[in-house]
Amino acid sequence: DNTNFTLSPNPNNGVFIYKIKRPKLGQIVITNSLGIEVYNVRITERDSEVEVSITNCKSGIYYLYYSDNDGKLLNVNKISIQLISNY
Repeated sequence: DNTNFTLSPNPNNGVFIYKIKRPKLGQIVITNSLGIEVYNVRITERDSEVEVSITNCKSGIYYLYYSDNDGKLLNVNKISIQLISNY
């Protein structure tokens, strides 16, 4: 049920908030479009709001996977990162 999870803003510049209505022990893994992990963090029952910063990544499509400690996938979000160059 995606109403339990929100990710904003999306698209973003690599910094965003992931909100979980009823967090469970587990982890968040973010991969690029090739499936290569670029970020992961452990989640506790108190982590209803997680600020993610993956500004070292290139512009593109990424996927956020939130799984519980048993490996059960709880949510998947498609993330669009659009970096603005100063050059």
